[in-house]
Amino acid sequence: MKTEIVPLVQELECYICGSKNVESLCHHCGRAMCATHKDAFHVPDSQFYNSVHNDEFTGLTLPETVEGETAVHCEDCLHYIVTYERSFYIMAAVGLVLILSALMTPTLGAAVVHILGGLAVIAVSLWGVLTEQEFRSFKLRTACFALPFWGRFPSATLRETAVGKVTLESSGVYQVTAKKPSGVFSFDLSLTEADEFRLSQYRQKHELENSENIAFHVGFAVLQGADRLQPESLSRLTSEINPIKLVGRAASLPFLDSLSHGRQWQYQQAYNFTLDNQYTAGLPLQIIPSLISEGNEWGIELNIQLNPYLGASSLSNPVITQLELEALDFNGTVENFIPSAESWTTRLNQPKISWRNIPFHSTSSKSFYLRFANSRNLRPDFKVRGKLSAKFEGTVSETTNIVLFSPLGEKLMVRDANVHQTSEVEIQFHFDLTALCLREFHPKTQPIEQLTAIPSNEMITRLVNAMSNKGLYVQRVIENPAQMNRANAQIMNRLWIIAGRRYQKATPIDFRVVAVGQEYYENSDKPYDGKTQFEITTQGTVIRQDMRVEVERLCDDIVGVIQCTPDLEVTLKESELFVNEWGNLIGTVKNSGKAPAKEISVSLEGIKIDRADNIRDLPPGCDSPFRLSVYAEKTGDVPVLTVATYKDEFGPLPPQKKRHLLHVKEKPKPSSFGQQTNFYGPSSGPIHTGGGNIGNSDME
Repeated sequence: MKTEIVPLVQELECYICGSKNVESLCHHCGRAMCATHKDAFHVPDSQFYNSVHNDEFTGLTLPETVEGETAVHCEDCLHYIVTYERSFYIMAAVGLVLILSALMTPTLGAAVVHILGGLAVIAVSLWGVLTEQEFRSFKLRTACFALPFWGRFPSATLRETAVGKVTLESSGVYQVTAKKPSGVFSFDLSLTEADEFRLSQYRQKHELENSENIAFHVGFAVLQGADRLQPESLSRLTSEINPIKLVGRAASLPFLDSLSHGRQWQYQQAYNFTLDNQYTAGLPLQIIPSLISEGNEWGIELNIQLNPYLGASSLSNPVITQLELEALDFNGTVENFIPSAESWTTRLNQPKISWRNIPFHSTSSKSFYLRFANSRNLRPDFKVRGKLSAKFEGTVSETTNIVLFSPLGEKLMVRDANVHQTSEVEIQFHFDLTALCLREFHPKTQPIEQLTAIPSNEMITRLVNAMSNKGLYVQRVIENPAQMNRANAQIMNRLWIIAGRRYQKATPIDFRVVAVGQEYYENSDKPYDGKTQFEITTQGTVIRQDMRVEVERLCDDIVGVIQCTPDLEVTLKESELFVNEWGNLIGTVKNSGKAPAKEISVSLEGIKIDRADNIRDLPPGCDSPFRLSVYAEKTGDVPVLTVATYKDEFGPLPPQKKRHLLHVKEKPKPSSFGQQTNFYGPSSGPIHTGGGNIGNSDME
């Protein structure tokens, strides 16, 4: 097995902690740093015996710095000069003290020694100061850092191009050949008179001639989401690709060229990228031909759509700038075409059609239809060829953004920079229509009814999640405002429309689900009951029997998604309840649906309860007991409403509600008959004995 390693650009992150929240760059090497570490390395403070200097920006009029301030540096690029001029100044002071002490010396010889010693110390200190200044000037000339320019109105642009060819052979082989996509990064900056003045300051500071072609630096550009870019395609080292260092030479400055107009400076960098991913490799646009039966005639339709696996998330506002189609092996005219187009014949009397500047929605496709005169007489080997050109906002490589940094390494605010991202796609196509069959429209509609489902937003959200789990692409959900039923003011009518499609390779099958429901209200602002009806319609253009099966299978899948839900039945068992005291109400919850229920909560409305009873899971066909502590405040039949809230793996469902009557009785009071005493528990105490007659005299 042969393995090819393709290097790609990595996402920029802080080189110290790895955070992707980059706030600054080292203005020398471009190392990224987060907000925590951007000030981690700075020039140390001077001591009493030495001086620390950073002469990088001294003598230059910079808009973002003050005298002595430094830019952002990493640990390897931090630079400064340490001089000991202060020590020599101290030596000069000592020499001066020696000279002054000669005035207080009693002998002439000692005074001469003091004076000569002081002069020697002052001479050495003066030599040291001059040497330190020469060393500082030498270090400044040898470093000669790039001149920073600010300018105004910075503008960054990414323009990418994908070029390919699509062929349909007579054998039915549909082949896509794509060239390696490429892009160009462009940066424009309007230089100012302050930049020209700063250039003269820089030359004077470093003692450079006017002919010296010095280097300048206007900042950095960081590409976010650039993991598809390939660094080997750039004429730079891998470490210089992201960020891109915006540098140049003085010879390219527009205000130094006598033939230039204005002060616009531009930087460009070309790159390549890959479109390979886990699904497919190809072009951002797909073009699919088909034949449409129209009685004795037939027409040609070209369906153009975004590749659902490439670029759909990063491209927007697509416009077909040009679509040209030429019919080979046919001499005649075009009888009809949709949308409007230009039509003419070539020198060989072959018809040619051109559509220009046709926008279409990014989440759908655009169809182009044409029919030739006397199309029934066309030969089976009829061929067409043409060219498709389109442009988008966004990038095919899915690069999400461009972040600009100043020459000092600080991030520029969004309002300070203008960023554009555009993409262009060019496709040459050649189709042999012998491989095509006539296309027919095949719909299927099936209504179903969920009598116990209260229509709600939870139900629709759960349905959309379940559809997405089945691989369906939900394009839009439209909800109509709730309306009062004209026949009954306690009924609210609800309506939702769910539309989308499922892709079978490059062929879409559209679906439409209409949910119509009614909510029943009584004495509460929440519905106590309801019903919902669904109408499912799937439709697609088919050319074979297996495609008909796919259209019908999609309808069956949506029906299964709607019906495969938990369905709870709450049953109350006979319980003896007494008025004005707490009692236990026992019941069961049964899942008669086709999916397991989760997080079930059972409660009552219409009577006081302690708390709801919760059940974790309830598989289909199973039941579970529950117990509620209730308090009745009146006797007789008390109407209550059992409420069971629950969810399944796709989200919460509308609560199941059911009416019940609870019989509440008065608690019986204890009663006595004659002198009979009922003992309800053991008793203790002494037993007394004695003599006497028991009964009457007849018993003696």
